[in-house]
Amino acid sequence: QYSCEALKKIYPNAHLFFLYRDIDKTARSFFKMTFAYAVFRIGMLVLRISTKPYKFLSQKMCHVKAATSQSRMKDDYSSSVMACLMMYEIFRQIRDSGVDISGLCYDDIIAGKKQSVESLFKICGVSEALVESAMRAFDRDSQRGCVLDKDKLATYPTLRVTEEDVERANGILSEFGYPPVGEPFRLEGTIPLNEPSCK
Repeated sequence: QYSCEALKKIYPNAHLFFLYRDIDKTARSFFKMTFAYAVFRIGMLVLRISTKPYKFLSQKMCHVKAATSQSRMKDDYSSSVMACLMMYEIFRQIRDSGVDISGLCYDDIIAGKKQSVESLFKICGVSEALVESAMRAFDRDSQRGCVLDKDKLATYPTLRVTEEDVERANGILSEFGYPPVGEPFRLEGTIPLNEPSCK
């Protein structure tokens, strides 16, 4: 929240966005990322023991009021979903505090790349003449050369998910007011990039 407010003071005409994607894809991707960043891996292991540290971080440091009733996570999938939900809840908290920030769904962008770019450029006041150049970004690995490089991520373990894991994750999602895994959802405040109103 404070970072957003600081950015708006420095760049009063800036548009702030929170980019997110399907919860299942995000959870699986986050699991791989924990092998690139030891602190995240440790966090995952701690959640398997107790959710108290998560509750402390989310409520005391990130000012997120919602918390799971689970005393501990029983699988890595639920832990990954929990980590993603923390980011979603931070976005909600920032919006509720009055900061002008909008959501962008990655899945919407990929479903209609050019229209999404055109819509974003229109919202941000960027020249439409730059749209074609911007389209090249979809052919590049934005994490190339860092620990999250696609080639490096491919070498990390893939999360194995059972029906029981999904069931437990759905219970957590329900606690936070989100639909079950597999059902489409959009965070409140998300810009409908591919709808006629954004053209």
